[in-house]
Amino acid sequence: MDKADILNKTEVDQLVRFIIHDLEKPMAVNERILTRILNGSLDTAKEPHRRLIGAAVQASSRLRRMLEDLNQIIQGHKPDIKNQPIKLCQFIDNLTQEFIPLAESENIKLISECEADHNFFSDLDLLHRIVENYLYNAFNHNSSSTGYVKLNATIDQQTNDQQTKILIRVENSGLSIPQEHLEDIFKAGVQLTLRAGKIWRGDGLGLAFCRFASFAIGGKVWAENLPDRSGVAFCLTI
Repeated sequence: MDKADILNKTEVDQLVRFIIHDLEKPMAVNERILTRILNGSLDTAKEPHRRLIGAAVQASSRLRRMLEDLNQIIQGHKPDIKNQPIKLCQFIDNLTQEFIPLAESENIKLISECEADHNFFSDLDLLHRIVENYLYNAFNHNSSSTGYVKLNATIDQQTNDQQTKILIRVENSGLSIPQEHLEDIFKAGVQLTLRAGKIWRGDGLGLAFCRFASFAIGGKVWAENLPDRSGVAFCLTI
């Protein structure tokens, strides 16, 4: 076996923490939806309720894939990069449909835009998990239940090389992050105290995973405050 394919203990520990952190999200989705089914508050004849149950099925599929990744990592192997053709606007639409139930339950407006369709190759699962983490962060850090989350995809026109690059942004209407900490939030274990005593919640593993995964697929992640109002945009180019 090639030594380059073997993870050291520190890498294994870190990646296991990343995946365990990510497992909590689909588990929470399933718990919420199964509770509503148990209470008899979901009617499969109603389309919005069928979408909720579909979200639980998707969450279960993600759990299975992540457990497979976890088993591979524990054995000391780096996750395989499985490039496949992806249609950008279809990818954005699928994510939007996945998060509609959460947006409805949190009374947060979800805006989705795909400004330029593009076909490209990447690891769909890793890409999905990066943007999924962005979306969960956006929903968690809205300042009120009347906020919004915007998922936007376009072609990056500012690239200096000859390659076409895709820019995906997830914007929220919550509190801005102090400029000096915009890079820190992608480090594991980071929490920030924002103005008005609010805590930038989370242990940093989700965004740390985004940075790790972006390197693996040849992309770049960063965050920036919105220039004209309160809020943050989490960005990915690939």
